[in-house]
Amino acid sequence: MSISWGAMTWVNQPRHWRWDGPDLYVRTEHGSDFWRVTAHGYSHDTGHAFLAHEQGDLAVEVTVTADFAEQHDQAGLMVRLSHAMWLKACVQMVDGALVASTVNTRDVSDWSILPIPGLEVGEPVRLRAARAADTMRVECAVAGGPWHLMRLAHFPPELPTWLGPMCASPRRSGLEVHFADCRIDVGGPGWAWPAG
Repeated sequence: MSISWGAMTWVNQPRHWRWDGPDLYVRTEHGSDFWRVTAHGYSHDTGHAFLAHEQGDLAVEVTVTADFAEQHDQAGLMVRLSHAMWLKACVQMVDGALVASTVNTRDVSDWSILPIPGLEVGEPVRLRAARAADTMRVECAVAGGPWHLMRLAHFPPELPTWLGPMCASPRRSGLEVHFADCRIDVGGPGWAWPAG
């Protein structure tokens, strides 16, 4: 089902944002980020996430475009239980290149990336995450291409969960993000999982 923006709640509402029909537009604040402890010793829970509250098996999908420019500019989706237990999947600027990024946090953050050769700023990327029982499956697709697995992670089953689009820009303000085709499915993944 398509997301009803009026039913969503902000984690760290930015000063500049709006929705226009099915689309959400956000301009990030300086120093916004979601990260806990690993490699840096600090914890940031200052990123922007616009989330719905759901329970059980579920899936969230979003298409994102943004004017990525600075290190760790990021935009995608979040599934969140608390400030210390969450997963984000996003397009992220890392050392001058755009990658598909997943951070799975259970008290401390665990980061993995999937290179996307040739991905250009402004090119739309589709991201999705689904929880079935105790497993979270995270995937991405570029410009209508095939889905690629980013992460298969343990995620606590059945607990009420917040989920929806997220973005952040740790090193600057003003990352302009457009979220389109946002949807949340409850009661089972919104697509067939591969066998095996």
